[in-house]
Amino acid sequence: LRLPHAEAADIQVESAGITARGVLYRVQDPQAWLAGAVVEARCRRDAALVHTVPATAEGAEFAFTLPYGPLAEVWRGGLDVWDLWLRPAEGEPVRIARILDDIADKKPVFVYPARPVAAEYAPAQAGPYYTADNDLSVRVDEREPAAR
Repeated sequence: LRLPHAEAADIQVESAGITARGVLYRVQDPQAWLAGAVVEARCRRDAALVHTVPATAEGAEFAFTLPYGPLAEVWRGGLDVWDLWLRPAEGEPVRIARILDDIADKKPVFVYPARPVAAEYAPAQAGPYYTADNDLSVRVDEREPAAR
């Protein structure tokens, strides 16, 4: 009975952002749904802050690269969380998540490194993570102090 779902698969953490792959489920024609689709990063702190990147697709599979730079440009200290959504050219977006495996709580299991990112406000770091609901998000936060 689940609605359309964008299942996250491989996530590669790179110095400038993430590249991720996934599969779209529960739509009648995934290829048509994904034609012209984009990935939206929506900032929880300010709903007006949305960064969009193109998604590539083949059949029901999709991929995208999300750079950290645009997310860090609007960061002003503290923690910013950006939730990731897959939006078709027409219709309702779906949350990118990971739920189709045997791991009930992804957050402590799938741990990705944060990378230093240039931010105007202060030294920052960014990286992907899974929320308590197993949704894919990106954090931008203050950079850890360098070890002496």
